[in-house]
Formats: sequence, structure tokens, C-alpha cells
Amino acid sequence: MIVGFTAIYTDGRRQSLKNCIRLELVRGLDSPADGFRASFAADKILPDIKGIEAYIENTPLFEGTVDEQEYSISARGRVLSLEARGLGALVLDNEARPRTLWGANLTTMFSLLLKPYGLRLYNKMPHAALPVFTIFKGMSEWEAFADFSSRLHNIRPYLRGDLVIVGRPDSGRRLVFSNGNKNAIKFCALTHRRSPHEIISKIYLRDAEGYYSSSVQNSAAQRLGIQRERFLIPAGEYATAPHTDANLKIRRSHYKSSAVVLRCPGFVSAEPGWEAAVEDEAISRQNLLVEELRYSMDDSGIFTEFTLRDWLYYV
Repeated sequence: MIVGFTAIYTDGRRQSLKNCIRLELVRGLDSPADGFRASFAADKILPDIKGIEAYIENTPLFEGTVDEQEYSISARGRVLSLEARGLGALVLDNEARPRTLWGANLTTMFSLLLKPYGLRLYNKMPHAALPVFTIFKGMSEWEAFADFSSRLHNIRPYLRGDLVIVGRPDSGRRLVFSNGNKNAIKFCALTHRRSPHEIISKIYLRDAEGYYSSSVQNSAAQRLGIQRERFLIPAGEYATAPHTDANLKIRRSHYKSSAVVLRCPGFVSAEPGWEAAVEDEAISRQNLLVEELRYSMDDSGIFTEFTLRDWLYYV
């Protein structure tokens, strides 16, 4: 299995990079920016690298801008290390201009926040608008758009290539992981992870007078003995139903507290958001989705790691 890399220099020149000794590539639903880390055996310092492309066989794996370039000489030898992020890094790094908008819809928000970066929009949800929406100081362009989408449709957008998708992730191919089913994807390691500290037990809500006079309690967290409280100023969009935002945060905290992580040998072609199931003697889980996909390569070989969560996680 051949993995290839192309460096793009600041002057526009392109050069193939050889002798990769370590690779890690991450794609996920929670971040619009794919992550890339790689190290190469290199005899000398190379000119400044602006971008990097990676592919396996004829399948593109990554294209993005280099955030950090490092050349080191040590007992490990002479090593060039690169860290890069995909196109979505631009909308994470740039701060949105604070403002209040009235009657804005997704098309308007996309044109203001994300379209200038060369992204495209695919809205699978009904056309609708918010009476009022405020972009606060310190919000990134992506955070502002994602927050708007969440308040409008109770769903967060995700990025696939240069396409911003608003709607439930496409199921794509259903992935079945099992070492007992000859037609399933084999795994060399499986971890079932519970993180109770992620669960929110209670959210206090501030009223119009500035007092935290009401709250939303999570009875399931209380039964588990979890105490993890938050204070929330409901957004203006929730003036008539101030508990809505709190309920959404509590519900998502539950699904974030559990995950199945599988490490599979070789390169497994997949996308974040695809439906998945695990069929094993120890763990049998249906109705999962791929929340994160991680490719790695080192002396031990090439591996694909999947982080799977309940499909209701992505709301």
C-alpha cells in the first residue's frame, strides 16, 4: 500500500516528499478542520512549505495549509516534521465581526461568514429564519454559523471537502465491525469508553432581571451521583422557551459520555457520519455513527482508528 505526499512551497513549486516515518491524519464531525501530522527523514532543511497533500494509492487523504514546520537533528536522525490543517482551519482561526441580525436565514449567515473562504453550502433542512441572532465578541466564523444552525434547526453543520452540510450526516455505507463475521471489518483492538464527567447534572438559567431563578435538572445524572453544574444565559431566540437550550446541552452531554473505539489494520475507506455497528462477544452495539476517523502510519504499519458514538450524538 503506497502512501504519497506532495509539498507546496510558498513560491508555488511542488515536490514529492519521501521517507515518511510517522503519519497521523484525523477527520471528525466536531471540527471543520482536518488534522495532519507527519515526520520525514530529511538530509537538509527544506524551504518554507505552504501546503501539503497526502494520498494513499489513488485516493486523496488530505489537502491543507501547514501550521508548523520543524527540522531537528538528534539521536533519531535528521527529521522534518509538519503539522497542518484542512480548509476548515480558516473559518476557525478568523473571528466573526460582533453584530446583531434580525430575520436572518442560513443563506444569509453563510454568505456573511463562510462563503468568502471559498466554501459551498448544502442545506438539507427546511427554509427558516430567526427573529434575532447575536454574534458575540470572540466567536469564530465557524462558531457563529454553527451556533446559528443549532438554534434554528437543533442540528450542527459539518464540513466535507469544501461543502458545508446542514442536516443529519449521510449514512453512506454501513460499517460493521466484527472478528467473527467474515464479511465485516476486522479490528485488532476495541475499547469501550465511559466518561461520566462529561454529563451535565444541572443548568441554572438567568432571567430577564439578571437572576438565576430557574434550572433544568438531569434526573439520570442525579441517579448516578454526578454533580456537574452550569450557568446559562438563554439566547434571545429562546425568550419564549428558555429551557430549550439547556435541554439540548444536557442531552448531548449524555451521548458524549460514551464511545466505542476500534483500531483496524490497514487503510479503511470511510467518512465521519457513516452508520456503524459492532458485533462482538463482549460488546454488541447498533445505531452508531463514525464521530472521528484517524489514520496512522509508523514502524508497526498502517492503521485506521474509529471513534463511534450513538447516532443521536449529532444533534
